[in-house]
Amino acid sequence: MVIATALAAGAMIAAPVSAQNSASSGAYASSALQRGDLVQAEMALEAQRRASPDMPEVLLNLATVFARTNRDARAVDMYRRVLAQDNVSMKLANGRTMDSHALARIGLASLNAAELTTASR
Repeated sequence: MVIATALAAGAMIAAPVSAQNSASSGAYASSALQRGDLVQAEMALEAQRRASPDMPEVLLNLATVFARTNRDARAVDMYRRVLAQDNVSMKLANGRTMDSHALARIGLASLNAAELTTASR
């Protein structure tokens, strides 16, 4: 099971997860994401993705970075990569457990909702 930390109460929709494993609180750039240091988070996550390209924790966190920096197409790509893999159970900071596919779907829905809101302005 992967341990994940929600970035903020409303963040599960805009950026569903800051994943980390129980062995290291800095894993998967969760600390940088929580600080809002998106440049540092992206650099760390891209290095991790080169070493392990299929880790859903890394892909979900990269999607978070991309969504927060208005690179929606890249965020969508990361979410789709998660959906193409086996489901991984993730325990969120609030105690809930969600699977990686559910988190990716929430992220995709969030991007679609943001797109609709922007288009209606």
